[in-house]
Amino acid sequence: MTLPVGSIVPSILNLADFKKQMPSTETWELADGTKLAKNSLAKIIEAGGTDYAALNPGNAPTKPNLNGAFLRGRDYSAPTALRNPDGLQPVGTFQTDGVGPHSHPQKVGYANASAMNQGDGWHGQGGDNTGNPNNGLPETRPKNVTVNFFIRVN
Repeated sequence: MTLPVGSIVPSILNLADFKKQMPSTETWELADGTKLAKNSLAKIIEAGGTDYAALNPGNAPTKPNLNGAFLRGRDYSAPTALRNPDGLQPVGTFQTDGVGPHSHPQKVGYANASAMNQGDGWHGQGGDNTGNPNNGLPETRPKNVTVNFFIRVN
């Protein structure tokens, strides 16, 4: 089965080995955010207007940058008023890490603390610092396995 231009495939192979496995009539590259040469994908992005605006900054078509990123499907499932605004991002849009509003009810001394992040750690009701509960990790992440993402450009 031939995949259309713009398709993304995860693989444990490096670029050279991946290309050896693909038909010689297809061109695949790393989805690394670099500028596209004049190829089929660049022409589609240029002609696509606002649908591909995130992939055409300054009228210079680029591949999506999937380095270290999770892929997220665009949200077409609910009426516009009910959609998660983050799910409406244009295809190819990169979003940075984010943590939504939440609380961490916990006991600090004898006080029932509904801890809230105040930018310098977690504090109870009396302002007692209970420490940042991230266990020293530099990121919040699920279990994961690193792969290369390839995109068909021709």
